[in-house]
Amino acid sequence: MAAVQTLQLALEWLTKRRIVSDGRIGPETIAAAESAWREYGDLALSVYLTFRAQRYIRLVEQRPPSVKFLRGWLLRLFKVQAAGLREAA
Repeated sequence: MAAVQTLQLALEWLTKRRIVSDGRIGPETIAAAESAWREYGDLALSVYLTFRAQRYIRLVEQRPPSVKFLRGWLLRLFKVQAAGLREAA
């Protein structure tokens, strides 16, 4: 659910369209994602992953013991980015 809300926030920022951040992928989220991909391509993925990275950092700020997970979270995020860029190529 948090991943979907993060996606919705990133899409709202990128497309400048109001998107309800309800954590559910519905027609509005799908339309915004398709629009963002058509207009921005790989940049749309980078924006989403940046929003995810910011979420991880906020989690660590709220719960400092979580810092031990930050490296792993970010490495997985970068793996997703690399796979997405390979797929787009």
